[in-house]
Amino acid sequence: MADLTLYDFAFRIGLSTALGMFIGLEREWAHKEAGIRTFALFSLTGMVSTVIFPPYVTIACAVFAIAFAIIMSAYGISQKRDPNLTTSAALFITFFVGVLIGIDQIIPGVIIAIIVTALLSIKTELQSITADLTAAEVHAAVEFGILAFVIYPILPDHPIDPWGVINPRTIWLMVVLISGIGFVNYYIMKRYGSKGAAYTGFFGGLANSTAVVAEFINRIKAEPGLTMVAVAAVILSDVAMCVRNLGLCLILAPSLLPKLVLPFGIMIVIGGLFAYRYLSRQETVTVKIHSPFSIRNALVFGTIFLGMVMLSAFAVFEFGSAGFFVSSVLSGMVSSASATASSIALLQAGTIDTRMSALGIIVASMASIVIKFPLAYFSNNRQFFFNVVMGAGLMMVAGIITAILFI
Repeated sequence: MADLTLYDFAFRIGLSTALGMFIGLEREWAHKEAGIRTFALFSLTGMVSTVIFPPYVTIACAVFAIAFAIIMSAYGISQKRDPNLTTSAALFITFFVGVLIGIDQIIPGVIIAIIVTALLSIKTELQSITADLTAAEVHAAVEFGILAFVIYPILPDHPIDPWGVINPRTIWLMVVLISGIGFVNYYIMKRYGSKGAAYTGFFGGLANSTAVVAEFINRIKAEPGLTMVAVAAVILSDVAMCVRNLGLCLILAPSLLPKLVLPFGIMIVIGGLFAYRYLSRQETVTVKIHSPFSIRNALVFGTIFLGMVMLSAFAVFEFGSAGFFVSSVLSGMVSSASATASSIALLQAGTIDTRMSALGIIVASMASIVIKFPLAYFSNNRQFFFNVVMGAGLMMVAGIITAILFI
């Protein structure tokens, strides 16, 4: 038996039993053969076999857990009923939750128990999502998985160029980001219709507001009826960008807040009111969406991002301290978040003062807004272009005036 105090042993008994009951609660509610007591016993068995007996006993108990799960499934099949494969798998995992508690891996054990219970409880929601999936959507999900979970992790996470500015993983992260925004946009619009675009605009803007514009341009080319909703989404992405940059300052450099709260606050209020004006129009729009995301568009955007990083580095090397603002503009055109983080890092290093850091963040945010104008122009939709310029322009003018007065 492991060298445990009575208190530690009692704690592990109680926690493993509680976690087993927690998982079994859902199965009991769903009227399955295995319920609260069975799951609690499986978790408790895993814990006790680990704490009291040698390792080979734990292996034997694991084999028993597998055998029991198989027997349950076979019994269900023989009775021409649901074989309860999900319940059997949950029992097996619950055994190892107890094992984790037994070896003092408390946090992983609790996390796994919560995940298992969540998966068991959302059967209806998962079925409703998968029921309407097309082959193209499944293929797109696989492609996105390759982008995010196969290619991204194997890329080097360090600069590979002589100047130390090209990080392959950072560049590829942008590609994954664009694809992810496309996925979110596709799902929300499919589920909630054109009004769901507002959610995509805001939450996509928290990640990269320029990417939201690129995504909605593709949508309105396919369905011009979405134009005004797309305008609201683009303006909301600018609002979200301001919220995100202000949040970064709150977390990383609170000393910047007195100089940035008013400019960003004014921009957020004006942008929100402008977007609400269009969202309040109860338009009936038939949404035609064909693909969850475009890998081609994501790769093109990643290439543009690479070019901007190189230009920004060149500006700093060429112009010295003045290159800070040039770099802020160029970085802001692609990602104002990266420009904000750079300004904060320079402030914390003592390279620039609070005022210059705040101005750099404002400049980067303005550049992020301005870069949307040519993108909107090349959408070949004059109504979209005019309204985006008008809404974003009002935000910029208010922000610039406030910055001049208070920074």
